[in-house]
Amino acid sequence: MARPGLERPRTRAPDSQERWGIVVDQRGHDQVVESHLTIWLGPATAQYPQMHGGSIACTLRAAADWVHGYEGGLAVAEAVDAGTFDAGAGRLQLLAALSAAETIEAAARGA
Repeated sequence: MARPGLERPRTRAPDSQERWGIVVDQRGHDQVVESHLTIWLGPATAQYPQMHGGSIACTLRAAADWVHGYEGGLAVAEAVDAGTFDAGAGRLQLLAALSAAETIEAAARGA
């Protein structure tokens, strides 16, 4: 079952095996980031945004000892927090970095 806000188009291949298509996430930026942090990063590292005043950058920094591969997301989050990087562009890059890190970590554990 898909999570609320996600659409998963399904098609049938000629061999009648079910195939999954593109996932389109209809949730807002903050909900997607919160999902990455609370469903993936938090359980993997025991670090959650509420433990760090809601700061994504602080959460990622604290989690760095456990999960590697999202350094790009950490750099973007810190630059946005410091006001040295455009928040709009930073939001997109942060999502990309978190998605890539989660995918890399899942592949490394054989998921």
